[in-house]
Amino acid sequence: MTTTWRLHENLLFNPQVAQDVQQALTNYLAENLPQDTSSLLTWEAYKCVIRGILISHSSALKKAREHTIQKLTAKIGTLTQAHKQTLDDTLLWELTAAREELARVLRQSYTMALQRTKSFFYMEGDKCGRLLARMINKKRSMTYIASMRNAAGQLHHKPDQITTAVTRFYTDLYATPPPTPLEQTQNWEQPA
Repeated sequence: MTTTWRLHENLLFNPQVAQDVQQALTNYLAENLPQDTSSLLTWEAYKCVIRGILISHSSALKKAREHTIQKLTAKIGTLTQAHKQTLDDTLLWELTAAREELARVLRQSYTMALQRTKSFFYMEGDKCGRLLARMINKKRSMTYIASMRNAAGQLHHKPDQITTAVTRFYTDLYATPPPTPLEQTQNWEQPA
């Protein structure tokens, strides 16, 4: 399964990324604007160049975010241990600040994941396709009966045998006893 590349909107608000894209545009137009190539080919090649720049910035930001999370997690661990031993108020303030910073960084990744989920359900929600098939397969795997034991304790794996075992179970469960003869009920009512 291949995924198509999508632009992260938060890259557009980063001034360094905007500056690099602008510089790439001026360099590309200066180097690749001969008259013998079509404008469509020039545009497609430019999109590839910009996509490469945006992917490199995106991966650098992701690595920096992961490094920040690891650093904050380690700092929280050491501050927690130090605060347990000394019960110092300044350590508590530092610990609280580190936890708030970690929550802020994680909130950004949760927001991006929520946006991706919303866009996925918006694009796939109205049509029958992979989304519906994935949901049905999950439900099918949860409700699928692979084997069943009958009343005698024998294990059945084939669907027709499982159906027979279920049918017999419910037939025996809801079977009413045969009616008693009238004489037996009359004998019960008479005193001895």
